[in-house]
Amino acid sequence: MRRALNNLKTSTTLSGRFSRGVAWATIGTALSQGIGLLVSIFCARMLGKVHFGEFGIIQSTIGLYGVFAGLWLGLGATKFVAEFKSEAPDRAGRIIGLSFMIAIISSLAVSMVLIATAPYLAQHVLNAPHLSTELAFVAGIIVLNVLDGVQVGVLSGFEAFGAIARTSIIRSMVALPITVALVWQWGLSGAVGSLAVIGFLNLWINHLALRVQCRKFKVLICWRSTREELWSFVNFSTPAVCGGLLGAPVLWVANSMLVNTPSGYAQMGIYAIASQWRNAVMFLPRRFISVALPIMSAEENKSDEDSRCREVFELTQRLSIAIVVPLVTLLLFSSHWVVKVYGESYNDARLALMGMLLTTGITGFGAGGGPIVQAKGKMWFGFATNLIWSIIFLVAVKLSVANWGASGVTFGMALAYLVQLIVTFYWLREELPEGTLLRAAAGSLLLFAITALAIVATPMVSAIVLLFLSLVLVTVIFIYVRRKSTLIRVVAEIK
Repeated sequence: MRRALNNLKTSTTLSGRFSRGVAWATIGTALSQGIGLLVSIFCARMLGKVHFGEFGIIQSTIGLYGVFAGLWLGLGATKFVAEFKSEAPDRAGRIIGLSFMIAIISSLAVSMVLIATAPYLAQHVLNAPHLSTELAFVAGIIVLNVLDGVQVGVLSGFEAFGAIARTSIIRSMVALPITVALVWQWGLSGAVGSLAVIGFLNLWINHLALRVQCRKFKVLICWRSTREELWSFVNFSTPAVCGGLLGAPVLWVANSMLVNTPSGYAQMGIYAIASQWRNAVMFLPRRFISVALPIMSAEENKSDEDSRCREVFELTQRLSIAIVVPLVTLLLFSSHWVVKVYGESYNDARLALMGMLLTTGITGFGAGGGPIVQAKGKMWFGFATNLIWSIIFLVAVKLSVANWGASGVTFGMALAYLVQLIVTFYWLREELPEGTLLRAAAGSLLLFAITALAIVATPMVSAIVLLFLSLVLVTVIFIYVRRKSTLIRVVAEIK
């Protein structure tokens, strides 16, 4: 009986930690993604398809150089701070100090490289010499983003999701008026400038939040004696960096292939729109993942009998599927009307949007795989799966981008994620709950079938399907609420 009560207490505590983290992350990210989608629509309409595509490639370049500058320091900070914040606060302080020192050095070095190479990059790689000034300007944005990424990683390790949420809310409230005003006044240059203003605001607010958390856990950030932690940090971060170098750089290479096709920057504008909808749908699953990693890392320190990593993984995956699949299905059959929001010039964006929605659904099924790989320290395996993803994605883009434009990029990405998901869950099948691989693979293949049906559906057929799905959703909610109220009544009568 005592063991059962202890297990129940542990489970409740684990569920409480996960629920609180998800609740705070949801509050902050829901507003952030909603306003971000509005900002994207305003920018797309004010800038036009070509200039919006140029803004998209600039953001992709920030992501590319940010990977080299950031070295996945935020991920390492999350893992080690989660492990040591209570048991060894002195080690946590050294890890934080080491992370910031590496971030400052690496971000400044990469930024100088970007400034020096911006003219060549704009003229010979991106086929847009007029973008050299904007590319040089984003060097400062990279420094801000890298330092803020470390701060967010440390806050996640402290499980300070409330502080992260408050930053997201403040940023969102400021982002919309600033971005619209700057784009209205200066066009593309104003859009790039808004990224710098928002990045500086993020950095300052998270800095204040970090000071509060360090006092709470009695962690003193140490800028000396960090050599003791260097090997552990490098041992974890090296494969993470290698894997990360197969993410943003590969996307940037694919985008550069896209912009070098006929009407390339117009197609890049379409791809940027599709990416915004992926971010909007994935905002909750990404919060689940960000909450899962520090909890898994803390649980991994326990014995096999006490560790509850599998429970956290299963909870993360099931919640992600429950949110992503219905949203993706509804948006697939709503795509006729979604693209009209952006104006007549984006009418040809529907197929690319559907490919990105398919990609989003597959990544929803794979939610939880990344955190459990990172929490268990299987970083070289993560690098291998990222390498597989990169090869398949780039080959698919190379074969299709000339004829299919942005649609070739989004559907190639979906295929690459499906293969990566199957390989990851098959290799980790002993570490995961039973049935994980079958559930993820079958669900992903079902999404391919739904996407094919949505592609050939006329607006009338899509409207009928949406009406049917809405009725099903209302029925399910009604049955759930009725059963819940019945259960509460029965429990009350028993008491």
